[in-house]
Amino acid sequence: MRNNRLAGSVVAAGAVRGGDWRHPEARFEARWGPMLTVMTPGTPGWRRRALESAGLYGLACRWRTAWHQLPLRSVNFLFQRVIGLNRGCPWPVNFTSVVTSAENIRIHPTVRASFAISGGCYIQGLNGIEIGAHTLFAPGVKIISANHDLGNYDTWVASGPIRIGGGCWIGANAVILPGVELGDGVVVGAGAVVTRSFEPGAIIGGSRPGRLGSPLGSPGQPRDAADK
Repeated sequence: MRNNRLAGSVVAAGAVRGGDWRHPEARFEARWGPMLTVMTPGTPGWRRRALESAGLYGLACRWRTAWHQLPLRSVNFLFQRVIGLNRGCPWPVNFTSVVTSAENIRIHPTVRASFAISGGCYIQGLNGIEIGAHTLFAPGVKIISANHDLGNYDTWVASGPIRIGGGCWIGANAVILPGVELGDGVVVGAGAVVTRSFEPGAIIGGSRPGRLGSPLGSPGQPRDAADK
């Protein structure tokens, strides 16, 4: 009996052309049958499996993300390049955020997404700001590198730059004040006011930041390995 389902899982031996596996139909089903089964429209996840089999899944994800961000990118471009808000900043900035003294700010290219997506931020770079690779910050974050001079509010006090390492996460409405240095992998809780520096892997939070947990370790290092 002939069994020639195009999307069948496998062809039984001798089922096609009297067991002649050299026949094109038999070879086709033996090689592609299992894949066609899982990629049949209507089966769960068939689109992803089809893209993965073609080596296009990663590209499709990037295009989908870009498509969903298109309205925000368009509004950011309008406010930044046409109206002139944050025009001095060479990378995209959310239209609800403010970045000053951008010429003193150095960021890794992977940080640009946070500037574009996270709104309501205030980034002031008078004394300089450095942000490492793969660091993320949420909406409402304030990074302030210079304070007013108490003797003359029209001037500001010179100090060292703010340095934020790689792989950090800065929660919503956190404030980082002048001279602070955060090591790699630091997590700043939402609403925290950071007035002093912290070593790599620290978890900090509150209006008077202190360590809330043991170090996370370097990026990619398990938590329990850092605790030992």
